Amino acid sequence: MNEPSVFNGPEITMDKDVVHYGGIEHRDIHNIYGMMYHKATYDGLKAREGGRQRPFFFIASKTGFPITAPIWAHFPSASNFFDDNKMFMFGPALMVAPATTPGELSTIKLAFPDTQAYYDYLGDSHFSGHVLPSDIPAPLDQTLVYGVGGNIIASRQRKRRSSALMKNDPYTLTVFVSRTGSPSVGSLYIDDGNSYDYTKNQFIYTDFTFKNATIYASHSSKYYNSHSNSNSNSNSDSPQPFIDSQANVRYERIIVRGLRNTYFSTAMVYINDLFSHNTTVSCTKKRGGSCTIRDPQVFVSTTNWHAKLVF
Repeated sequence: MNEPSVFNGPEITMDKDVVHYGGIEHRDIHNIYGMMYHKATYDGLKAREGGRQRPFFFIASKTGFPITAPIWAHFPSASNFFDDNKMFMFGPALMVAPATTPGELSTIKLAFPDTQAYYDYLGDSHFSGHVLPSDIPAPLDQTLVYGVGGNIIASRQRKRRSSALMKNDPYTLTVFVSRTGSPSVGSLYIDDGNSYDYTKNQFIYTDFTFKNATIYASHSSKYYNSHSNSNSNSNSDSPQPFIDSQANVRYERIIVRGLRNTYFSTAMVYINDLFSHNTTVSCTKKRGGSCTIRDPQVFVSTTNWHAKLVF
């Protein structure tokens, strides 16, 4: 039990108005054992590896926001989700809707928190958001996952036996077009996944924006350590082993979902605002479908580029 306890008390813990040494009320520190337990685990892992490995997720470590969260954490105005304990968000872009009620064999009752577009991540269907529950197909071999309109996610999609073997695999960008017409945004953070070299700015952080049938990508200094002697993504002569190791890691494809029309056949790729080359585009459906930019021939180490869909 991760708190000071009194097993014969009404709550199997000390009364909340108990005052500890120093005038500290028990209600304020009753879970301190749990906090110290996790701190000891974290410190122990660092000590065991000599400060070479770190056990955490990047954004969660920076902001403190949990990796997974209830719907209301991302949609605070959706009061009908305040007591929902089934659906949850995985980051801001993916909504997970598992079938948890007995009898949900082929469909589940599902509502969305707002009027945004929601895209079946594993299929090709999409829904205009609604707050009233509807019957949604739910195959037994799948957990429903929806991309939230207005977001962009990066993923590695080549199947491997472990994530470590995907280290140098190319990335796929998936754009979920906003139903409201606002730009879609996202980011990609990459470091060696193992060491503390990120404190020396040995990482790549890229911001993405999709608007007017164009996806823009640029490296960001948002999380740079200004006290480090190493300045990632610069012309500095200081060693940049991780940045250099990513020179051949590329974007494999860009999938844009929810376009109003999909008559595009080509993407014009610009690097540092200068035209570089054309690449092919394949599309499904003529309205509300998706377009895939195949092999845009840009790398994660490219600091500034954009690709424009053209007819």
